Amino acid sequence: MGRRPSPEPGWEEQHVTPDVALGFWEYQMPTGDQDFLADGTWPVLRGVSEWIESRGVFTARGFEIEPIMGPDEGAEDVDNSSYVNVICRMVLEAAVRCASLVGARPPNSWAKIARGMVIPVDETRNIVLPYDHPQQGRLYSLGNMAMVTVHDPPLDVQLLKETYKFEKELRSPRPPGIGFGEDAETAMAALFGDRREAARLFSQSWENVWVEPYGMIKEAPSEDYAFSPTSALCFRQQCWVSGASASPIPDGRNTLLASRRLDGVEIERVWMNGSPRRLLARNGEQAKLLQE
Repeated sequence: MGRRPSPEPGWEEQHVTPDVALGFWEYQMPTGDQDFLADGTWPVLRGVSEWIESRGVFTARGFEIEPIMGPDEGAEDVDNSSYVNVICRMVLEAAVRCASLVGARPPNSWAKIARGMVIPVDETRNIVLPYDHPQQGRLYSLGNMAMVTVHDPPLDVQLLKETYKFEKELRSPRPPGIGFGEDAETAMAALFGDRREAARLFSQSWENVWVEPYGMIKEAPSEDYAFSPTSALCFRQQCWVSGASASPIPDGRNTLLASRRLDGVEIERVWMNGSPRRLLARNGEQAKLLQE
């Protein structure tokens, strides 16, 4: 198929659409909620997969989505946001799996699109680019892969690690960013064993946005108001995921690499398949889910 005319400029944060769908699937996996599977998870994954298919087009490169806005609001009209495209691939793959659980037959196009999704990569440096043809400097988007890595994306681990190392150098002269973005970067640093950087980012992610007397959290240090639910929830998730890099579903791959300030994390109660469990994660060990 040839390239069709571009849709309206991608100024809206359309990445939220697949983000929500992936959230439904990530709820479904540990809970096994059969009622919600049929009435919630499957309809959402099906609808968003149909939207993904309508939003992009096959070219000689593969399936491209353009123009779009990823998490970086300063890059409002880019082609093939790596964050968006990776999340969309994950949603399509989840939809195919979900279809089999509800006895539905997914379109063959979903798997084809997932396999062909264009992820911008600089093969010389072996890094994921934030989008096609990014400009170096202040406007170079950082943290795209950090926000994806904790969800176990279908990308080569070494590629993600090299991306982290490259972006760490770009990030060092910049002022602190938005808190929830630094939460994700903390997680990525912990996952790759950079405990010193994880500890620095962990502190930086909340110290500059914490508002007394109630500990409300702003989205960015420059703001004079709170409360940012996204930042607050991401901070809580960070304590779980980046403080100890503990996957909620230990799968033999996500071993624990805590920041240097923590030896581990214990969560007294998480619900798995309707039953309470205790999550125990120690530095250098695989996370464990224990029966109460």
